[in-house]
Order: sequence, then C-alpha cells, then structure tokens
Amino acid sequence: MFGSAGKKAARAAATREELQRLAALPLVDLAVAVLPAFAPASEPPARGPSVWWAAAWLLREQRGAARQLKDLHEPVRTAIEALLQVGLLERHDGRALHVAITAAGEAALAAGDVRERLA
Repeated sequence: MFGSAGKKAARAAATREELQRLAALPLVDLAVAVLPAFAPASEPPARGPSVWWAAAWLLREQRGAARQLKDLHEPVRTAIEALLQVGLLERHDGRALHVAITAAGEAALAAGDVRERLA
C-alpha cells in the first residue's frame, strides 16, 4: 500500500518540478518548446488547438498533470503570442485562444530554426 502511495507522490513531485521548469523558461525557449504542439503529428483538435491544449501537450508524459495546467496557462499564452507575432502560428477561425500552425511554422520546425525566427 505504501509503495503505491509513494509512487503517486513521486509522480506528483516530478510533475510539479517539470511544470516549474517549463514556467521558468525564458520566453524564446518556451515558444520553441510549444510550437511542436501545433504540428500535425501532435494530432491537435480539429477546432484548433488552444493554450490548454499546448500546456497539456508539454506535460503529456506526466501522469496526473491535468489538474496543474492552470499554472502553465499564462506562460504558454505568452509563448503563443510570440509565435503569432512572427507568423509561425495564426488564429484559428478568429478565436483568440485557438491557433493553428502556419506553413512558415511547419518550415521552421522542419529546418530546426524556430529560435532564429523568434529573434
């Protein structure tokens, strides 16, 4: 019984640490990490991925992270705004929080030069 509780506590601690690490990243680094969430290979929702989608995607390997996504919402929103400003993402259907990757965003991912395009 204690083994299971200990594993759950360890997973929760690992999730908190990863969330804190992501939230503390400089804007450019977080934007570089966020952009692949919008690539077709990540299977974003048809109605357009959102800030919540991107935050969940960043924490996709952390079990039980859904409850803590709110702590990552603002940094991810800011990273998405940076990606919108340089044309790597575009608003989807005019919705403020729903975006889609652009051809330039896909090209930047393929070329590995997202950071340079944000500079």
